[in-house]
Amino acid sequence: MHVPLTFLGTLHHAGRCFTLRAKALLALDRPDEALSEIRHVVRAAESLNDQPTIDFGRERIVLRARALDAAERGIRANKWPTSHLEELAKLFDATNHLADWKFAYSTDRCFVNYYLDTTVAAAPAAFGKELGNMLNTGKPMTILLCASPRGWIRRTQVELNRDLDRYLDDIDSIRGLIDPHFGAAQSAPNHSSRLDDLNLSKRLAKNLSPGLYMYGSMGIFALDTRARQFAILCALARYRKTHGELPESLADLVPTYISAVPHDIMDGQPMRYRRLENGSCLLWSIGSNRIDDGGSKGDPNRSRMNAPDWVTDLPPILDDPAK
Repeated sequence: MHVPLTFLGTLHHAGRCFTLRAKALLALDRPDEALSEIRHVVRAAESLNDQPTIDFGRERIVLRARALDAAERGIRANKWPTSHLEELAKLFDATNHLADWKFAYSTDRCFVNYYLDTTVAAAPAAFGKELGNMLNTGKPMTILLCASPRGWIRRTQVELNRDLDRYLDDIDSIRGLIDPHFGAAQSAPNHSSRLDDLNLSKRLAKNLSPGLYMYGSMGIFALDTRARQFAILCALARYRKTHGELPESLADLVPTYISAVPHDIMDGQPMRYRRLENGSCLLWSIGSNRIDDGGSKGDPNRSRMNAPDWVTDLPPILDDPAK
């Protein structure tokens, strides 16, 4: 079920404009104005807080990712003074992305169940039409679906809610951890016969809830990891301004530059770190494969969430205009 939310498009494009302005202002060595633009993007995301359904949740993700992109660019180019780094760290630490995502899915469940309840109670013609829309069938099949057993809808509701309960239980938003078995029920291979293609309950469940098949969730997990890494980047940049080099270990940042080293939500271990000989460093999470690949980004053409590790970096300083 899709509800037109045209105003999200306006907010989406406004966020893009603010982000582009922030990047341009950083290139012109105007960090105060750039920070103001980033604040606008973050406020746009916050304006959608407590708004239900996945549509709002996805737009919050996009806006926060764009704000992070501009802020990270300023760190890599050594454009932010210390006071800005401190503010940026607090700005992106204020959101519990995992709790926000669980809220989006939980509220979406209400809309889906209402839609299914309404469909079951509909007259035969309307029932067949709605069932045909769910299954993406043609008109001849839609006519036949008018006489379909309504138990298909109820069975779909049971499967959807059962899977969603397991899905949400695997995301611990309080401790910031993803269960090792996350998504096992949704991603398990199907070894049953081709007759399963005729199982309309399964087809309905898949069409109504594509987000349960992992892709959207890995995006939010990668964003949450990126925000945790950003807090470390801010601390590293401040440490380097003071000491002239990066620390040997992230433990050296505590407690002066950061209260504690953020952990990797995929296994609960401290974020991985390596200082390189050229004055740069790598930060990484073990990513969706839950294997430590040593900070490997893999194919540069693949998206961040599909990389072997979820990696960010801090390049060496070329000059130091931001004191």
